[in-house]
Amino acid sequence: MISWQLTNNLEYVPLNVNCLSVQGPSCPLGHLLLAENVAIAMKRLCEIAGPPIIFDFSGINISNPRAFQVFREELVARPVLFINVIDLCLARLKDDGVPLEEELADQAIGVRHFWVGSQRDADLPAALGKINGRYTRHFLMAKQGVLTDWGGILPSTPVNATKYYDVKRLCIEQNTLQVIATGIGTAVLKAGIAFDVVVASSLTGSLVAVPVSILLGKRLRCWTDLGPCFRPKRRMDWAEGKGRRCILVADVICMGTESRTAQAFLAASGNTLVGCAAVAAYLPPNNMQCFSLLDRSDLEQMGYQLSIPAMGVGT
Repeated sequence: MISWQLTNNLEYVPLNVNCLSVQGPSCPLGHLLLAENVAIAMKRLCEIAGPPIIFDFSGINISNPRAFQVFREELVARPVLFINVIDLCLARLKDDGVPLEEELADQAIGVRHFWVGSQRDADLPAALGKINGRYTRHFLMAKQGVLTDWGGILPSTPVNATKYYDVKRLCIEQNTLQVIATGIGTAVLKAGIAFDVVVASSLTGSLVAVPVSILLGKRLRCWTDLGPCFRPKRRMDWAEGKGRRCILVADVICMGTESRTAQAFLAASGNTLVGCAAVAAYLPPNNMQCFSLLDRSDLEQMGYQLSIPAMGVGT
């Protein structure tokens, strides 16, 4: 189970990246099913003495019948808090006999939080507003192993980089890929942008675009042969349906070249690029909305910097 500590005295478990995704029309991020084995793993974490633990139910729509009956007997060794619980899940928790002792009001966010069992931590509610939206960044910042020393020009770009951010290595782990897809999908949904298609123009970008499109319930188009002439065959594929609004999903946005190229390609075929999304963005394009899980300050904190090579005079 994916969990991590955002502070030294708090353990945080985002359940939406530990669940099965079952696409359905009533939920923009698909039906996230919390299975019985996840509930059992949650209970085991509660029985380990340690700092207070938060289980975030954001995006969880349904759970297996009787999955939470393991919580009927109070065997928790530390304060436990269920946060962002929707009414449908709340009814299931109550049916299964989970000892939800006290509800915490959070009018600013409009969600419901519950203590589980009798243990309390007076300082824990104050931290709730700080953790929302931070866990994905915290998780990715901890994965320093995907950065390798580079010290040269990046592939398909005109810029030098101190490091190479290998997103392919992130995508090897299914749980990590779901963290990324959920983070990007949630950011796009919160922005409220109307669009029809998720597009990707690179192999690594497509690795991220596939789960994002599934979560958002959108069509997916990938192409890897973009160039100065835009191959006519590809352009004809898009000419079949004009007027589509698209979001480009990439691995890393360095200088915005990939997004501007995709923007021109889509415009030539009668479609519109309304935004771009990536795991990380160093210099995002300023002519469209950009969503990234890591920004320039995060990358530079990890030792990743870009620079334009000096041009030789008369060459």
